[in-house]
Amino acid sequence: PRFTAGRPCRLGAAERKVYSQKGMDGVLEALFACVGTGSRVFVEIGTQAGMQCSTRFLRVRHRFRGYMFDSGHEDCRVGLHRRLVSPREVAGLVTSTLASGDARRLVPSIATAHLDLLAVDTDGGDFHLWRSLCRDGGVLPRVV
Repeated sequence: PRFTAGRPCRLGAAERKVYSQKGMDGVLEALFACVGTGSRVFVEIGTQAGMQCSTRFLRVRHRFRGYMFDSGHEDCRVGLHRRLVSPREVAGLVTSTLASGDARRLVPSIATAHLDLLAVDTDGGDFHLWRSLCRDGGVLPRVV
């Protein structure tokens, strides 16, 4: 579907699994159809190898670009960086990464206020990362 803002969000029946776990692909697609997009840039923390994650469907089907971080995997072709991200450093990491951009992968340099999607799934440290990003770091994405 086209992403245009202004229609009511009905996410109850939107679940559809293409690459994600548990239907997140359909939910994110429906959510962006509701709220619209801006930069189409994402940051995802805790992606494993990037094959089954929250942002792959948006990257493949809807031309989103962005950055993924995982403590055990790396693939520079898709912007997956091997990095154990701690709450103490996460806001600075996200801010500097977004400000740098990646011309080779066509990811524009943006301010954190223009981030369309921030996804965090670290199996244990999510709350502390969110708090550091949003409260302390001023990262205010369109969708979390």
